[in-house]
Amino acid sequence: MTHIINISSYKFTPLEKIATLRVDLLKKANDLGIKGTILLSHEGINVALAAERDALDAYIVFLTQYPQFSDMEFKESLSDFVPFSKMVIKLKKEIVTMGVDGVECPAVPEYALDPKELKQWYDEGKKFTILDTRNTYEFKIGSFENAKLMPLDNFRQFPEKMKAMSEEEKAEPIVMFCTGGVRCEKAMPFLREQGFKNIFQLHGGIIKYLEECGADHYEGECFVFDDRISLDAGLKVTGTQLCRGCQEPVTKAEQSECDFENKHLCSNCCASGDKRAQANL
Repeated sequence: MTHIINISSYKFTPLEKIATLRVDLLKKANDLGIKGTILLSHEGINVALAAERDALDAYIVFLTQYPQFSDMEFKESLSDFVPFSKMVIKLKKEIVTMGVDGVECPAVPEYALDPKELKQWYDEGKKFTILDTRNTYEFKIGSFENAKLMPLDNFRQFPEKMKAMSEEEKAEPIVMFCTGGVRCEKAMPFLREQGFKNIFQLHGGIIKYLEECGADHYEGECFVFDDRISLDAGLKVTGTQLCRGCQEPVTKAEQSECDFENKHLCSNCCASGDKRAQANL
C-alpha cells in the first residue's frame, strides 16, 4: 500500500502581492497532484499538504526557493490515504485568527522551548504550568500531563482569558502549546506586552513533541484539522471520527459506547435527542 506523506509548516514573515503568490503556489500544487490547504496573509503562510513523497519533495524545493520561505521547517507523518479532498489556497487577514490588531510576530520564534527540554522539565519534576491553548474539543481526546485548559471554543477567546489571569499566575513559569506551534507563536508577542515575563512556547507544538519524544508525558490522541481527525503518539491515524450532530471527535472507545457505527452520533447527542443531530442521520 502506498504511503501518503502529510506535511505541515508555517512562517510569520511579511508578504506582499499575496494574490499573485496564491496563483503561483496553487498552479504548482495542482501540477504535482498535491492536495491540502495553504493560508496566506500579509503576516505569513500556514501550510498543510498531502501527496506521495516525490511530489511533496518537489513542492518543498519550489516553495523554499522564495527567500521568505527558505528556512521553513516541515513536520511529517504518514497515512494510507490523502486526508484532503482538494487543493485550496485562501487569502486571510491572519494565518491564525486571534483577533488582536497590531500583533507582529518576529521572523525567528522567541522564547521557544524544544520538545526534549520540555520532556526534561517533566522528568526532573520542575514546577511549571503547562497551558493548552487549543479548543476544548481538541483537549478532550488528549493533552500533556497536568495540562491546564482555558477553556476555549475558539482562539479569539484566548486574549481575554489570558488577561484575566492573576499576577501570581503570570509570574509562574508557563509553557504553552498547540498542535503545530502557530497559535502559540502568534500569541507570544501579545502575552509579553500583557506582562507575562516567564512564558515559553513549545517549539513545533504537539506534533513535533510526539515526533521527537513519543508518548512520554503525553496522554491520549492529538486532534488534526483534516480527514485523519486524530493521531496517536506514533503519529498514526487512530480511527477517531466526528459526531454528525455536534462535530466533536468521538474516539474508538467512545464509538463502542454509543452505537456510533449505525447512528454516527456521540453519546451526548444520542441522549439529548437533539433535533439537529437526528436530522443529520
